[in-house]
Amino acid sequence: MKVALLTSGRHDLSYLTPLAKHLPDHVWFTLSDNKCEDDLRVACKAAGAMGWATKLIHEHKPDCMLVIGDRTETLAACVAATCMKVPIAHVHGGDVTLGAIDNVCRHAISQLAKWHFCANPQAAEVLRRMNVPGDIHTTGSPAIDLLMAKPRQRVQGKDIVLAYHPETLSVIPPLDQIQHVAAIARARLPEGGKIICVGANPDAGGAQINEYLAGLGDPFVMRTGMQSDEYWDLLAGCYALLGNSSSGVIECPSLGVPFIEIGDRQKGRARCSYGDGRACERIAKVLAA
Repeated sequence: MKVALLTSGRHDLSYLTPLAKHLPDHVWFTLSDNKCEDDLRVACKAAGAMGWATKLIHEHKPDCMLVIGDRTETLAACVAATCMKVPIAHVHGGDVTLGAIDNVCRHAISQLAKWHFCANPQAAEVLRRMNVPGDIHTTGSPAIDLLMAKPRQRVQGKDIVLAYHPETLSVIPPLDQIQHVAAIARARLPEGGKIICVGANPDAGGAQINEYLAGLGDPFVMRTGMQSDEYWDLLAGCYALLGNSSSGVIECPSLGVPFIEIGDRQKGRARCSYGDGRACERIAKVLAA
């Protein structure tokens, strides 16, 4: 089976890179990771993604398209695949994140998918209650496969890692959100530590958040553009992760790192194990059957 692996940014790669090794016949579909300043640009980016995905599907003619999660541009690409009769394999369906538009996008993708690869039993049960079409499998998260591939020793340091993304369903402006978060980070910072800001995602308001953090100065330090391994190495030696990143729920428990959660972006996401390092093996076995 020829599998198209759809990625819309660096975050996807932590899930797709280990999975690609288990899929001998695959092709990468890469969408733009440009940041969006507002909802209009988010919508325009999704519209562009539909056209780009249509072109790639027509050119490469995959037997299925495998997607991760919940981005608006990912949903748009899935609409294109559906129209072109290419079945969809969806990883991390059934997760719940009530504080972001990602939640409805994720559920919409699940309604279009043929194969559902859930990160935990709770997510699988959500899909059953939604009565989604296709086959539901509990595989764990491919991100945990990549995380567990490299041993890391947890040594708690003094630095706080700040990973905060816009709450896209909130009535509170992104600038007000991040000012509140920055104040909490200052208050929780151990003496002599730094606040390492890894940057917001491309959601509407993300660029505004990054600009604000970049202008704060000491003890705030911007460190964006890290690959997954670099990010996990940073977490393994920090005091805590602070913000609303999904990594606080999915990856921090495996690293033994405290997560100081702020806001509602991850509200509803299951607090449980997200895998044992064998998710990619299970996904590939299903697709090969």
